[in-house]
Amino acid sequence: MTRMSRGVIGLGSLLACLAGTAQAVPPVFDRIPADAAFVLAIPNPDALTKDLTMVSGWVGLPLPIQNVDDVLAMAGIAGAINKNGSMAVVLLEPPTPDMAGEPDMFVILPTSNYGELLKSMNAKGDGVAEGEINGEPAFFRDLGGGYALMAPKKEIAEKYKKEGGHTAAHKARMGAAGDRIADSADLVMMVNVDKFRALGEEGLKQAMEAAKENMAMMGEGALNFAAVEWLSGMLLKDTRSVVAGANIDGMGVALDMAFTFNDGSRLAKLAARPGAASAMLNKLPNQPYLLAMSLDLSNPDVKAFAKDLPKGAGPAQPGSMDFAFMAANTNGAATSIGFNPGGLMSGLLARGVSYTATTDANAYIAKMKEAFQAMKDAGVGEAVYADEAAEVGGKKVDTWEVKMNADAAGPMGAQIMMAMFGGSGGPNGYTARLANGGVIQTMSKSSDLMSAAMAAANGDGGLGGDKVTQQVGEKMPKGRVAEVYIGVKSILDSVVPLLSNFGGLQVKFDMPQNLPPVGLGLTPGDGSVVASIYLPGPTIKTAAEFYRAVESAANGGRGGDEPAPKKQDSGQPKF
Repeated sequence: MTRMSRGVIGLGSLLACLAGTAQAVPPVFDRIPADAAFVLAIPNPDALTKDLTMVSGWVGLPLPIQNVDDVLAMAGIAGAINKNGSMAVVLLEPPTPDMAGEPDMFVILPTSNYGELLKSMNAKGDGVAEGEINGEPAFFRDLGGGYALMAPKKEIAEKYKKEGGHTAAHKARMGAAGDRIADSADLVMMVNVDKFRALGEEGLKQAMEAAKENMAMMGEGALNFAAVEWLSGMLLKDTRSVVAGANIDGMGVALDMAFTFNDGSRLAKLAARPGAASAMLNKLPNQPYLLAMSLDLSNPDVKAFAKDLPKGAGPAQPGSMDFAFMAANTNGAATSIGFNPGGLMSGLLARGVSYTATTDANAYIAKMKEAFQAMKDAGVGEAVYADEAAEVGGKKVDTWEVKMNADAAGPMGAQIMMAMFGGSGGPNGYTARLANGGVIQTMSKSSDLMSAAMAAANGDGGLGGDKVTQQVGEKMPKGRVAEVYIGVKSILDSVVPLLSNFGGLQVKFDMPQNLPPVGLGLTPGDGSVVASIYLPGPTIKTAAEFYRAVESAANGGRGGDEPAPKKQDSGQPKF
């Protein structure tokens, strides 16, 4: 590629890292050909400065780029740019596998004065003007309506049809979910999968060949290779477009990516309706957690899909649960790994609890016992399962314990088991069958944890009542079929003592009492699936302060080789 092309791509990369004030679908889409392979659009470049300053205040670091003029200058563009207009980087065709040759691409720039733009680029000529960026030719064309085109190839500028009228076609390709993202996002990326399908199929082929070569090292049952290949091929075949959007506001950073499937395809049918994973999450006790997740499996199409998953080439890993059985016999599941104040000395997973909404509790537990037996047959360990062997809160519950064989675990394995499960040295806990068909399982024989879990499963004191978790969930699309919350506060509360006890680092920083978690979600509907990540502003700020505190402790309190940067006055992130 020429340096001009690198400059254009650099502009796209810089803008992709930034986001401005939310607006409607960027008007520039109307000027982008409907069959473009890739589009990166920015609704309002001038709003970048404010948002960059805000994010800089969260992380406590100076910005490498202080304003929009710096961004444009780095791309070789200067003067006569309307920084309140929308702009886009457009790739007409995907690159070749060997990345050879010039890309067929261009940039659409909002301009308040086309003549001044040409003058700033030292460009001359009627119709298509020729200038220079970074020592390489660049071609410009006035598109009217406050837009100008810049391209590394003259023929692209000459052939471009500037009449516009392409918004409806782009919306049709995006689908309803992609359209919603484009309507509200600060930055929009769209991939036309039809254009990239051949390249993707070749990449998948190479990846599968490499995986086959490594299969012997992992063992035949370590990966269901047939299912991975089947799913990947279906995803490439059925996906029509990918639309990603980014939003930054005073609350945090939201990233959403919509995969829209071809009408009538199996994946489109699978993604036809929303889920209710949040209801599953509320079946867990409201306790501080390292990780909390839930999955809605009530959709009949999901059950049929799981049934059709190809079987692996070898036997399943000992102790693993059959996913096809899970999907067929359950309507959902949720798991949390609660914060253990004792840390590794008491078992990192000892506060773990799960809820399964099964249609047949006895069949589900029988399947679990089969998994235990498989461990014994493989020489990994032996599980002891006793029906109604204990009583918690006046209710009979089962007990279970997995004893790992010393030869199978080895010295390192024994230490890991101790760290994960505490003094028991291996997985153990209670199991309870509920009258509503649910099954609760704890990862330790803790009566208070099982009591709280049974109460939550019956509608009292569930995790859905946690306000900060609720607030993060509200920032992600509604109707999630799966969701994960990462308890950053609990993770840091677990890590800091380790750094002190085993690393000798005295890490000191301000830990907010109600630090919101990081949220991830998967939301189907209208033939699309939206993958979401939400990063709350206070959590970003706290993570950055923790990093600097560790660096300072490691350097004897000096905070590194360079003096600490002056923190920008952007205010405390709101949540």
